[in-house]
Amino acid sequence: MKLPNFKREKKIFQLFNLPIIAIDEAGRGPLAGPVTAGAILIKNPYFKAFKPPIKIRDSKKLSAKQRQILYLWITKQENLKFSYASVGPKIIDKINIKNATMSAMTQAIKKLNVKDYILLLDGKDKINTLDSQIKQYTFIKGDEKLISLSLASIVAKVKRDRLMINLSKKYPQYLFENHKGYGTKVHYQKIKKYGISEAHRISFLKNLNTKHLN
Repeated sequence: MKLPNFKREKKIFQLFNLPIIAIDEAGRGPLAGPVTAGAILIKNPYFKAFKPPIKIRDSKKLSAKQRQILYLWITKQENLKFSYASVGPKIIDKINIKNATMSAMTQAIKKLNVKDYILLLDGKDKINTLDSQIKQYTFIKGDEKLISLSLASIVAKVKRDRLMINLSKKYPQYLFENHKGYGTKVHYQKIKKYGISEAHRISFLKNLNTKHLN
């Protein structure tokens, strides 16, 4: 299996000599909980001493334990800076999941407090809420090809999972700590039994015959 590398980041840095921000999201498809964006700032992709404890890859190809190990490693890197932001179910229902994802990404980028940078995104959509002067590069399955996007995906996934575990304490009947809000068989069974909570995305459940919780 081919692992992500720094080749594209280095090429972009050579062209523009600007910091690179890579951004990815977690939680676009679940029935409940927020969508969360993770952003990684790399001032120079040629930095030395890049020795992660385990091989970096897309967060979906890592176990929860591996993601935690890499997340803790990210937090200790002087050459990396990270941020994250989440948008909750009510806003997702109001503005739709695509716009909510873009909002979370915009917030995460702003938290890094960098004026001039090159933005790398996983997928095909650019962020239309940013300054038009910001150069944006999209990569299909980018979190499988670029280390920076793999790192961003890890931050997004770890942060969202933690939010869902906390949410499970408020709504223990749904077992959010296990399925993280995704549409598993167990989750649908719980919704049919207990109804829709404030943690759920009503727009994702329009065709489900359930009652609202008080």
